[in-house]
Amino acid sequence: MYELLDLITDGDGQMKIGIILKVYIGLCVLLVSDLVGYIVAGISLRGYYADIVVFWLWLLGSFLVIVAFWRRLSAKLLLIAILSSVLLSMLPMGLPFYTLVLSTTPFGFYGLVKI
Repeated sequence: MYELLDLITDGDGQMKIGIILKVYIGLCVLLVSDLVGYIVAGISLRGYYADIVVFWLWLLGSFLVIVAFWRRLSAKLLLIAILSSVLLSMLPMGLPFYTLVLSTTPFGFYGLVKI
């Protein structure tokens, strides 16, 4: 944890906020432009791993920004947005599991009316 604090502070203990934000905004612009270019024109960054590296750098940068700016409301909202998008993306993957469980066990028959 102390290594992370050394990365975001200079020798006097002051935050290197300007550098962190510039790099993070640059990564955001690069990621969004790559996404728009891929959706609109079907073009992407050169190479297979370029998109993956940009995404992982953006994700790690997001958590670095959240740690550096934790006292601000925008950092907390960014964390909530990232976590909720991950949790909401898991929701459709659980539907086939619940369908299988409810169709093969008696739990799915609770709503049936006996005639």
